Amino acid sequence: MLQLAASIAPVRHTFHSGSQSAALSSPAKLRQSRVGLVPRYHSTTRASSNGNPKPMPPRGKKLSTRSAVPKTAAATTIFWEESEDVTDIKPTDSGDSTDVPSESTSESTSESTSESTSESTSDSDTSNAAGSILQEIQKGGEFNRTKRNVLKINVDLMLYAARRDRYASNRCRDPVKRRALLESAEMKFRKCIAYDPTDGRAYVGLAKLIEKAGRVDESRLVYEQGSNAVGGDNAFIWQAWATLEAKLGNVDPARKLFDAATVADKAHAAAWHGWGMLERRQGNLMRARDLFVKGTRLAPPDRPNEYLYQSLAVLAAEGGNVEEARLWFRRGTQAMAFVQRTSAPLWQAWALMEAKEGNDSEARRLFAVGLKQNPKNRYIWLAWGVWEQEQGNEERARYLLSYGFKVNPRDPALVQAWARLEAQAGNLTLARRLFKKGIRVDERHQPLWQAWGMVEWKEGNVEKARELFQQGVWANPRNKNAARVFQAWGVLEEEQGNIGVARQLFKCALKVDQSNVPAWQAWALLEERQGLLRKADDLRALCLQQRTEEVYLGVVDESVAAGIEALQNTFERFAKWFGPSDARARSRQQQAGGEAVASVLAAADDRRRGVPP
Repeated sequence: MLQLAASIAPVRHTFHSGSQSAALSSPAKLRQSRVGLVPRYHSTTRASSNGNPKPMPPRGKKLSTRSAVPKTAAATTIFWEESEDVTDIKPTDSGDSTDVPSESTSESTSESTSESTSESTSDSDTSNAAGSILQEIQKGGEFNRTKRNVLKINVDLMLYAARRDRYASNRCRDPVKRRALLESAEMKFRKCIAYDPTDGRAYVGLAKLIEKAGRVDESRLVYEQGSNAVGGDNAFIWQAWATLEAKLGNVDPARKLFDAATVADKAHAAAWHGWGMLERRQGNLMRARDLFVKGTRLAPPDRPNEYLYQSLAVLAAEGGNVEEARLWFRRGTQAMAFVQRTSAPLWQAWALMEAKEGNDSEARRLFAVGLKQNPKNRYIWLAWGVWEQEQGNEERARYLLSYGFKVNPRDPALVQAWARLEAQAGNLTLARRLFKKGIRVDERHQPLWQAWGMVEWKEGNVEKARELFQQGVWANPRNKNAARVFQAWGVLEEEQGNIGVARQLFKCALKVDQSNVPAWQAWALLEERQGLLRKADDLRALCLQQRTEEVYLGVVDESVAAGIEALQNTFERFAKWFGPSDARARSRQQQAGGEAVASVLAAADDRRRGVPP
């Protein structure tokens, strides 16, 4: 049976906090400060708490740190910085699954924090203002914060509120509330653009939010507007846009956008790493290595990037150069220690490499060092626990996975690995309880549904397994993890004698992820068992080329699901998702992406040469 990896892309959260106090002379001036107006003191006295006049500080002197702002306003603002970098050596539950790396992205430029104030501008006025400003930006107009009379702190606070709503939506189980949170986040990002059209953070946040909703063309338009607004000098916008095009398969436009990001900021590590990962996926290993090395050399000594070192080490290890890999791991950990920062991805990948080489004691030592630096790092707990399970150390694995879940109660991958361990040990009641707990933590985590379905299938509960597989697909049908759910479901149907259903499920798996080798192999084996040897050979050839354009669903005959209650209304939806119209839509998106990138890059080059628009 083909089972699923229990690892997810790491996300780093960097917290920056600070406070700034300002004394206000009256409630009227407090209201002024809340709408972004700088308070001006026209008198030298103010009323104290007992009604007597109180002298105001003279002009030019620093005000008292005791602020008149109510305590309901937050004194500390937390800004989040995302990175989607992936540790490429990952623990897997079986040899059939591999981790899908993703590019690192960063949404924030230099961020400042201070005493929070609230916004009193109406939503309709703000949306109208945002629309007019974006129209002017497209015409070449220039705006700045002074003209809008908006303080930077108000933009920072609105950005924080938008990101807070976006993160809350990821954990909200109620679809109505989730939709409301996403709409609130989108409105706040648009407010930020209206307040300061030259701040790239709002464009990146809004575009990623829209992309998650499936509005790819609109997301690309936001990136285009942002790059025009900031004059093409914001590396974060270029890098985030390049990541979007890379996800859509637009390799050449993605390369150009990554190049533009490195021109805008040669020390932008996320751009070098994303570009290198793109070349690596295309098979250009030497080009990827050159980009990683260049990124490490151009990074400032006080801001090393552990993911560049980690990617170099993993690339060397995959090529069989273990000593070179150890050298890069050592350099990376030393660079991070020099700036007094933890480097959990490096320790985890290094430990897994040593474990693969058979150095068990050294692997355990490296895992322990990583946890000593970052005791709550869920990826080290997961990697170490799964590895110990593979070594046959059941009790040690149980301790690592259970304690890791205790310190990371919101991580579904840890509880999924723990549940699989209990199922293999025969503790089915505890395993089912853990699977249910994981679903409550994150119902969109498809490895949980797939692993639970596999457990029920092995126990002979075929109908229950079908139900779990179907719920796993519905959780996020276009995510690449859905391909593994489709593949496992297809193998189940083949075993039950439903050959037509199995074929359709394998096709769906490949439409979601054309690089899913287990799905190709399972489909080829099915045709081989049916005596269709030539078709099986063709599928294996297509697997090497990954040519899914020749494998579309077309009009799915619902008769293949006749008699199976769980599939009565399923295949019609599959046809809508993965049929020829979906392929044509992707082709149009790729063509539109190439045209948009070409026009924006040409405009950026003209601005650098001083050519008027």
